[in-house]
Amino acid sequence: MEGKSIILLSGDGRFRIWNVSETKFLSPTEGLTLADDKVLNISLSPDGNHIALGMNSGIICYWHIKNKSCEKIQSETSTRAKSTSFSPDGRTLAAVLSDNTVKIWRTGDKKLLSTIPDHYHRITAFTFSPDNENVVFGSTDGTINILRISDRYVIRKISASTSAISSIAISRNNQTIVSGADDGTIKTWNENDYTNTLTISGHTTKIYKVAISPDGTIIASIAIDGIRIWDVVSGTNIGEFPTHARNVTDVAFSPDGDTIVFSAETQLGYPRLYLWRFKENTYKEIPTTTTQAVAFSPDGQLIASTSSNKILLWLVNEGTILDILEGHTSNVTDISFSPDGTILASASADNTIRLWKVNNGDQLFSLPCPSGILSISFAPDGKLIGAILYDNTFRLWGISP
Repeated sequence: MEGKSIILLSGDGRFRIWNVSETKFLSPTEGLTLADDKVLNISLSPDGNHIALGMNSGIICYWHIKNKSCEKIQSETSTRAKSTSFSPDGRTLAAVLSDNTVKIWRTGDKKLLSTIPDHYHRITAFTFSPDNENVVFGSTDGTINILRISDRYVIRKISASTSAISSIAISRNNQTIVSGADDGTIKTWNENDYTNTLTISGHTTKIYKVAISPDGTIIASIAIDGIRIWDVVSGTNIGEFPTHARNVTDVAFSPDGDTIVFSAETQLGYPRLYLWRFKENTYKEIPTTTTQAVAFSPDGQLIASTSSNKILLWLVNEGTILDILEGHTSNVTDISFSPDGTILASASADNTIRLWKVNNGDQLFSLPCPSGILSISFAPDGKLIGAILYDNTFRLWGISP
């Protein structure tokens, strides 16, 4: 198959395989159903040779495209697969079932590897580990979950707070996890054994966002009661933004670690981007529109910010707009630069994720999603994009070069 075919699922529960190069449906799968069983969802393996079919009866079918045969992975009919997904290497298949459990099978021998119980609480934040091996989630039940990407297995669950986890960050050396919570506390965790190494109680209101400097020595936090920076080892408050800013929504470190960008409003309610050189305790204001998310480009030359259904690209030194990316039809909720800085990913309440070329602003791709998207991020190697959706699912997509 290798990118030459498209799988189409019709409203009557039938699926078809369209060959792009030959511009025709592949026979005899045109309009195929399995014993009149309706297909609810479809997932194509990375090598293009197999399809996972979630059936209305509860059966999950592992379809071999070349010999047009079905191998039943799940035969029980008490639950149905709400969605199916192959791992990036194609060695495992995961399914979210109607009872909200997640099951993972090995595709080679179809062995059930694990069953993950229903997670009743909403996922609020996530980040990738720098080694590309894990995804770290925060949740409304105050837990932090470490999910191994290769087999989608939760290798550790940390009871981190009695209130919801609002933000998660990991140091680039993969040694420290930072969490912010609704009760105003910031905690750090050792990445090796997941022990709590520090608790900071300097804020009196909900933490909206935490970020960690590129060298892993400083934590930045934003809350209703201010923007502050902390020493990672001692937890000492080593700086606070020198003027009042309201409705702070996002914060990010520059790649050199000397500047923090955040979006907020002045005391009179005017939206601004603030560039705070915290070591010198100086800052620059850039007038803008209401902003939900900000991000530095990997080379530190650009800042991306959201503006309703648009994305603004700013030249950092000049403080001027370089480009405006338009295409979303509802509010843009989050943005993320690829590690090489050539692509910007944007998430929106319009149920799409879009990829843009940074050098010319061209839209490369629009990915439809079943609901709006809360947050989005490239993996450190640039080969995956992860996103939390409003329907309380976390999804991964592979990015081809």
